[in-house]
Amino acid sequence: MKKFLIFSLLAIVLTSCSSDSLEINQDNLVSIEQSELLITVTHLTWSDLQSDLNCTGGGTQSISYLPEVKVELYSGVVSDSDQAGTTKFIGLTDVNGAFLFRDLAPGQYTVMVDCPYGKKSRTLFTQLNKRAAVEFSF
Repeated sequence: MKKFLIFSLLAIVLTSCSSDSLEINQDNLVSIEQSELLITVTHLTWSDLQSDLNCTGGGTQSISYLPEVKVELYSGVVSDSDQAGTTKFIGLTDVNGAFLFRDLAPGQYTVMVDCPYGKKSRTLFTQLNKRAAVEFSF
């Protein structure tokens, strides 16, 4: 029984290693230098004003996507009172309230959204070969 247990553990260890991880000449790290950032802008709406006023919960709520919203992307940390950052990208959301910034170098960015309901900003980091998604809700 003891020999069977040792043999089973040895078999599991040997089969768990893949052959490509043991090859010295093969580069297992993928060095992709670009990132993407997906921005979505939404607004919470109610089916009727009466449910807001008396808090009975009689109305229904839904999420509306905001099209034609100005989205700005700055390199680094930028606050609303600061001047524009070094790198600036500007876009407008589509009918689904979304805008995609492509081909970004990995790093720290500040996103500013300006819509009829107000302004919001967030600072975030992008990663290698990854798409970060941020939703701004008003």
